[in-house]
Amino acid sequence: MMSKIIGLAEAFLLCLSKALRQLKKMDTCGKIAVITTAMLFLPFFLGGLGVVVASVYVLTRRELRTKIFSVRWSIFLFLFSALTLVVSVCYLNWRGIVGAVGIFLLFVYALFMRVVMNERLYHYLMKVICGLSIVSALYAMTQLWHILPLNPLYRGYSTFFNPNYYATIAEFIIFVCFYQLFFVKKGRAFYLTALLFNVVGLASTGCRSAWMGVVAGLIVMLFLLKRYRLVLGIIGFALAVLAAGYLWPDLIPRFDSVGASAIDRFRIWESGLWALEDCLWFGKGLYTYYYSCLHQTVDFMVNKPHSHNLYLDFLLNFGIIGCSLLMVYLTGTVGGILKKVRQGCKNKVWILMAGVFVSILAHGIMDVTILGVETSIMMLVLFSGVGIYDRYHPQEALAHPR
Repeated sequence: MMSKIIGLAEAFLLCLSKALRQLKKMDTCGKIAVITTAMLFLPFFLGGLGVVVASVYVLTRRELRTKIFSVRWSIFLFLFSALTLVVSVCYLNWRGIVGAVGIFLLFVYALFMRVVMNERLYHYLMKVICGLSIVSALYAMTQLWHILPLNPLYRGYSTFFNPNYYATIAEFIIFVCFYQLFFVKKGRAFYLTALLFNVVGLASTGCRSAWMGVVAGLIVMLFLLKRYRLVLGIIGFALAVLAAGYLWPDLIPRFDSVGASAIDRFRIWESGLWALEDCLWFGKGLYTYYYSCLHQTVDFMVNKPHSHNLYLDFLLNFGIIGCSLLMVYLTGTVGGILKKVRQGCKNKVWILMAGVFVSILAHGIMDVTILGVETSIMMLVLFSGVGIYDRYHPQEALAHPR
């Protein structure tokens, strides 16, 4: 047993050494992309700090600044952040003002990742993410090992802000592992190992809504890959787990409290809908639910920092106008990807991004973890694959057939 552990450690160190040599050969932009991604697995405030520094660097470089502001549809992102800032100032929402600045920096980072992204860098980032996620899962297991005997209700969170945020990160990485297992010929043992560790890591968090996202995202990915038998297998397995949880609730962590949690969610949503009457069109900036519902009651379940529903929270924070600006950018970007796919682009990263996007929509029914610092940055890293399609030109592909 010890020899196997030593062998795995040696293999990990060998991969790490190889990755560092590859990193050394990259240009400055590539190094920034890799380092900011890797920093997400450090204590949570460092991941946000890395993105802030990177965004400020981009804004001080004329060439990069010109590129990100020239990305098609990007004007709607900056209009969105400006609107959020103005609305927050009007309502004296101080957290919302800070959040609006943070949103602007996140958009700068997202567009930077998009303009520098290529196939080689994207897949390198996938290796980094999967490798570091194994370390995070090991840390979460260590936390459980030491604390669970003292506190049976303890939920692992590794280096992230809370268990739900770690669950969302693990959820995303599960999709990355599945994608790599389907499309990468070498190193499948590595991605299978990462997949198992992230499943265990997700289980350690006790986050129930994340599993909704995993199942929904995998069904979409497998359907787009035309793996219909696996789709049926995933659905069947999910139904079997639900049946087992119903018959033997102790087998699944926190399954016996699903009913009570659902009732609490309904109360929170009712409170949020009440608050929506005053801010339907423009919202009131980030943390609108918290500020709007704080004075209603001393009820602990109602006094939450958000509404535990992504759609309701977006309307409360940004209103119909703000959400529409985001939808214009998303619609235009998705349309651009599909156009490149129809023109002959063979890259399948869009399938991974589709799975992640659907998982966010499914997970968002019960929680808004995607609005966290680490989770939103990880989402942007995965969605930076859009840049691969930006670089594709059908004329060049015809001129240089493979």
